[in-house]
Amino acid sequence: MKWRFLGSLVLAATTACTPARKGPEPSAAHAAPRASASAQQPAPTAQASTAGEDHSDAPETELAVPPAASQPEVAIREIRVPGDASILVAPGETSTPIVYLHGRCGDPTAFRAWAQAGVKFGTILSIKGDQKCKGGGRTKWTEDGSKLDRRITQAIEAVRKELGIELDTERRLVVGYSQGALRAELLGTKFPKRYPRAVLIAGPRAPRPTSLVRSEAVLLVVGDHDAREHLSEAATKLAHAGRAVRYLELPGARHGEYGSDAPRVFSEGLGWLVETPNRIEAHPESADAQPQRAMP
Repeated sequence: MKWRFLGSLVLAATTACTPARKGPEPSAAHAAPRASASAQQPAPTAQASTAGEDHSDAPETELAVPPAASQPEVAIREIRVPGDASILVAPGETSTPIVYLHGRCGDPTAFRAWAQAGVKFGTILSIKGDQKCKGGGRTKWTEDGSKLDRRITQAIEAVRKELGIELDTERRLVVGYSQGALRAELLGTKFPKRYPRAVLIAGPRAPRPTSLVRSEAVLLVVGDHDAREHLSEAATKLAHAGRAVRYLELPGARHGEYGSDAPRVFSEGLGWLVETPNRIEAHPESADAQPQRAMP
């Protein structure tokens, strides 16, 4: 009993003197309070790049915020595409196909965060990447723009047949998140007549100077808790070069998040995108106004 009692005292003293294990110190970008419930969840931090992109299988977890009670969730259908992976479709109010390209190993359903606003401007088609990630069943994108364009064309045709709705087969609006933003940039550059207007969200690098030169309008979107300086500067440079461009921030959103204010930001951004005149053909020498930010 005596030795057992002494052993208990030694154990208690050792435990009391052992320092508590500390977690990693938060980065400056994440130290500020979050503006939405989704922003409280952990997400990978974006690293701006001026060279290339990350080809690893680390997921870019896009978090879709549930709609508020006053904004019922948009109905989403899964449509089979012959010879390809199935796609997710949110039928819209116009014939414009809005093609959504998720992030690397990201969530194809993440567009739900802004779908309520998106369907006012067209039918949303969420396409899956053409390369499998390691484990989990997610996908990422190869750099084959021609293949992606063919897949999108087949997907649009499948939706037209399955749902019996009219969709524009000549012009598409492309929306890409992170790695998907790079593919949206590729499509808009390689096929400017089919993808004349693009939304690039949280891209890991700025659009290249030789990209999107024939685009009618470009919308850059990024979370205000994400790496964003490279995109803000890119918007300014594009505007000074005479491009139709706008820059908007998602309040409270880090990389992989849209934030609770996504419906308002996308309603504003997509409204600008579809209503902007084609300045390249009408006024090729004119310059656009300075890029704008979404106001709280």
